[in-house]
Amino acid sequence: MVCVASDFTRYDEHAIAQINRSIELVRYRGYDGAYLTLDLVASTSARATAAGAEDAPKPTRRSSEKTVTQLHEQAPDDLRNLYDALEAYLLSLGDDVTKTTRQLYYAFPQDQELRVRRDPPEVTMSSKQDLERAQPFILASYQAS
Repeated sequence: MVCVASDFTRYDEHAIAQINRSIELVRYRGYDGAYLTLDLVASTSARATAAGAEDAPKPTRRSSEKTVTQLHEQAPDDLRNLYDALEAYLLSLGDDVTKTTRQLYYAFPQDQELRVRRDPPEVTMSSKQDLERAQPFILASYQAS
């Protein structure tokens, strides 16, 4: 079985570990209606068990993934500086915005997560000028939350 959703929680991963079935959790992200990404979040495999024995499979993550902290430390200086500028801008939006480090990403929760508009423009940042062009969209997301 493949479950596709915009996001999953650790409880979803725990739940599939309790069921002796082959299940994959796949997260999707849409970009401006033109692009779609699919990321495998967790998967389990059904195992043959002795009669009546319950041996729940464990969810697996791709072990080749580096943590966001490792990626940040290994990033080239210009990319790290760009990220640091973005982080500084996000934190400057208000005292209610904080940084939380997750295993695979940084989150900047407000009283609620910063929300992106339903039809966000596609924004790719590779320079300070790109960050400056993205700031109005980030600010609008912050104000809408």
